[in-house]
Amino acid sequence: MASIRALLVDDNATILDCVENYLRTLPDVEVVGRATSAHQAIQMVAQLHPDLVLMDISMPDMNGLEATRHIKRLAVPPRIIMLSIHDQAEYRNAASAAQADAYVSKSDLYPQLSLTVRELFRTRIENACQFAQANPLTTNTSG
Repeated sequence: MASIRALLVDDNATILDCVENYLRTLPDVEVVGRATSAHQAIQMVAQLHPDLVLMDISMPDMNGLEATRHIKRLAVPPRIIMLSIHDQAEYRNAASAAQADAYVSKSDLYPQLSLTVRELFRTRIENACQFAQANPLTTNTSG
């Protein structure tokens, strides 16, 4: 199956490291870039064309909500999961209004992120599984 190409966006390098290390444990996700600002994220989305952006909501130059609005204006925008230390309804509602595809609290990151990614890309994962079952790899032993 083709990997889900992910761009990580957070102004905290420790968070970026933790999220990247966790995503490495998921067999169908490939981290293709890391951005430390919203402006950098917008540029990297245009360059890398990721399938998924994990976007911090609170950043100093431009917040993740505004960056999400910019990214979602693209002809073929990636899925965006907002990440935040805030788990209040007002933040979830703001993320939804900015057209984020999902919202995960950083306090629930490990139990929720994998489930959220799988739900967002469920059809793609199911299609890949069906393809693999219909086209099993064979080993050429006539060598």
